[in-house]
Amino acid sequence: MATSGSGGLASVSAGVSEALITTAFGLLVAIPALMMYNYLTNRVEEMSVDIADASNELVDFFLKEGRYDEPLTNPGTGKTAAATTTSAKA
Repeated sequence: MATSGSGGLASVSAGVSEALITTAFGLLVAIPALMMYNYLTNRVEEMSVDIADASNELVDFFLKEGRYDEPLTNPGTGKTAAATTTSAKA
């Protein structure tokens, strides 16, 4: 281009305009995609925190509040071993 003198503005402007158009369309696609990615990433993070909190509450329930003073002999009836022995004596 430089040696032949055909490197004028008209020969370069077609490539520049094509590059600008493809850049604009690329940004039209990339910006909403990035926004959705950030939204979904934050949703997943919030859900994982909620799941961790729920599992910690469940573990705390089983470790602290879920204990029985006496073991159950027949879990379906809701009677403890002491209640069954006293009713058998009577």
